[in-house]
Amino acid sequence: MLYHGKNLSIIYDRDGKKYNVGKGLIVFVNGEKAALKKADGKYEVAVGAPVIINPKNEIDLALNIWGSGFPKPSASINSEPDSLYQAIDGRVWYFPEIANRWSTYGSTSAHDWYELDFGKVINLSAAKLYFFEDDKTYNKPDDYTIEYWDGNKWLKVKERSRVPNIPAGNSANTVNFDRVRTTKMKFIFNNKTKEFAIGVVEVKLY
Repeated sequence: MLYHGKNLSIIYDRDGKKYNVGKGLIVFVNGEKAALKKADGKYEVAVGAPVIINPKNEIDLALNIWGSGFPKPSASINSEPDSLYQAIDGRVWYFPEIANRWSTYGSTSAHDWYELDFGKVINLSAAKLYFFEDDKTYNKPDDYTIEYWDGNKWLKVKERSRVPNIPAGNSANTVNFDRVRTTKMKFIFNNKTKEFAIGVVEVKLY
């Protein structure tokens, strides 16, 4: 859920074995596990000051809550619309029993891709990727690359920063890159071991 500009995820796991993120009540703020304080039978969590969003720079241009039109997703596998649009519906959930993601489940390839067509030229300089990880069926990729369409061919973006450097599951992966003008973006996920499928909870572009 979105609260004061922060992404909150609330989980309850009695013995810590269901989600493998800890026992009892667990709260994630922007993908990071937050400290809980119990007082008078209630739990409190500090989420920090509200984030004031600058509409010129902080609108998620990948968002599509309608499940049709643009941005229009496509992929190397599991290309059913219901699956594809779940990765750009604005919901960041890591619940195993509530599937809300596109995945590479069933793929035998070491490289799979997820693409967005915007139907027009837009400017982009940052991306956020959220991977689902349960260490049973789904996991984060070994690595990933981001490409943009220059009108004739696909080119890798020139990354300025990547946090964290190694892909993380059940958390935000943020990449800042030199600004590009493009109509399409592609995310290529490397899965060399192929032991798990890659689950993409959400893709955001700014």
